[in-house]
Amino acid sequence: MQQNGCCIDPLTTDECTEYEVRAISELGQECADWLKNGKSDHN
Repeated sequence: MQQNGCCIDPLTTDECTEYEVRAISELGQECADWLKNGKSDHN
């Protein structure tokens, strides 16, 4: 992630994938779903 003055550049597709895999690994699928979507897919 790079800063370009006042805004932070969005994550690349690869960075998003890496973040999602890590979230699932460290927090579990339900929490990772919530972080990604703002809700759990298990409701």
